[in-house]
Amino acid sequence: MSDPNANGTGLKPIRESRLLPRLAVEQLRAMIHSGELPAGSQLPSEPELAKALNISRSTLRAAFSYRENEGTVIRRRGVGTFVADRRSLYNNLNINWGVTQIIKATGAVPGTSEMHFDVQPASRRLEESLKVPLGTPIILVERVRTADKKPVSISVDHLAVSRLATTAIIDESIERFRSFLETHQSIYEYIEQELNLTIGHATAWLRPMVADTNMARSLEVALHSPILYVEQIDYDTEGNPFLLTDEYYAGDSFTFSVHRSP
Repeated sequence: MSDPNANGTGLKPIRESRLLPRLAVEQLRAMIHSGELPAGSQLPSEPELAKALNISRSTLRAAFSYRENEGTVIRRRGVGTFVADRRSLYNNLNINWGVTQIIKATGAVPGTSEMHFDVQPASRRLEESLKVPLGTPIILVERVRTADKKPVSISVDHLAVSRLATTAIIDESIERFRSFLETHQSIYEYIEQELNLTIGHATAWLRPMVADTNMARSLEVALHSPILYVEQIDYDTEGNPFLLTDEYYAGDSFTFSVHRSP
């Protein structure tokens, strides 16, 4: 007996008319993330896909628009619709994971394509965020983070120099810091293993923005592409702030989730 779902595309027809656009979006998302629709592959034609899903072409276009805004498909006029080359990295915001852990959890290899160190006096913002006197020497580390050699985020970390060493040996301490990050990638590992600090909790603020010229260049995205900006302060187990991080995530590289209770 023939399979009523067999249509040559691997897609199951959708029958719940009230939720058609959402269901179409979810099925496409599942097939992209499972690898059934590999990165860079071309989707079936619009009429074929609409027929396979048992939906109208207008409903399919609505689903495509959502996926395109999400950054997981690319529509090329006169050519067709393709799965984006980037595969989303999932981050559960209930867990305080660093970028290195997020990338590793997806099976990708974390890396750094650019890294810059600087020592600057604490600004008003850092004075308030890290609870240090105005002008306190602060180490600033800016990195472009990669997953399988593709840039996915920009990290800017701020840490008081006094956390690393006395000012007399700061150059040596910064060099050890740089060497550790080049080898291990994770600033959290450095904090726990080298500074013997235990991370107690963190507070984060999320805001949408668009890529400026420098971000677009570093992340290899189009100018004004969507960016998720995350400002985070990490605290030790006694509630003292010690790390301020500005993260800029490429909108087509990450999918964030959060558990919400009534």
